[in-house]
Amino acid sequence: MALISLLVGSAEALVLKTPDGYLFSSEEWWSGDRLQVGTRITVPHLIDATRGDGHEFLNHINHLDVHDDFEPTRLFVDYWFHPSYGLELTWERLTADLKNEDGGSRDGRIELTGPILTYQYRYNGLAHWTPYCGLGLTVDHVSFKHTAWHRYGFDSEEAWRSVGSPEEPRHGKSRHFRVDDTWGWVGVVGADIHLDQGWSLDLYLRYTQVEVDMSYSTTVEGEVVQDAHRDVPFDNVALGLGVRYSF
Repeated sequence: MALISLLVGSAEALVLKTPDGYLFSSEEWWSGDRLQVGTRITVPHLIDATRGDGHEFLNHINHLDVHDDFEPTRLFVDYWFHPSYGLELTWERLTADLKNEDGGSRDGRIELTGPILTYQYRYNGLAHWTPYCGLGLTVDHVSFKHTAWHRYGFDSEEAWRSVGSPEEPRHGKSRHFRVDDTWGWVGVVGADIHLDQGWSLDLYLRYTQVEVDMSYSTTVEGEVVQDAHRDVPFDNVALGLGVRYSF
């Protein structure tokens, strides 16, 4: 008990008696803009989205077609434990179709979803706006939804539909994609344009470096006749626009 009391007393002294104001007491907890919440629209652009013959991503896939999502649903929370240093927690979803542009086929759709945590620095010396930058990481759950005709061994969607769109392999042939969860590095820069009464407009630019471990196989009557594996890059640059409220 004496040790616990000593540790608690030391912590209180550190918080209450720090002269430079970087730590703060419970009475100052909500002062300034230590806690911020907001939401953004983010539009990612893949750096490596199209490849030529002989350099396909996996099997015959040579194009990754990202879906643009303009819904303002990328919620974020910032906590500033120092006037210039803090943490941001947000989340992102990246969805892309896997295509072969030469044949016009789409094998399926991949989705990366997960939180992003960044350690950030902001410059407070300007009157009407606050620039910031940060480094962090993303941890993503990866899912894949097969295109039915490709999954069940047909050569085209037309051929699959012509026989009634069956939900079973054709002549025992099926194709399978497998994906693993992943993580990657993140760098951000941005600026808050101050509006009024705690509100600001958030301009955001993020670079994400991430790969997905993907496998592809073709089976006929349960026997694997084709098998491939590769780390597929999903490095991307995302532009963001949002609103932020400071408590």
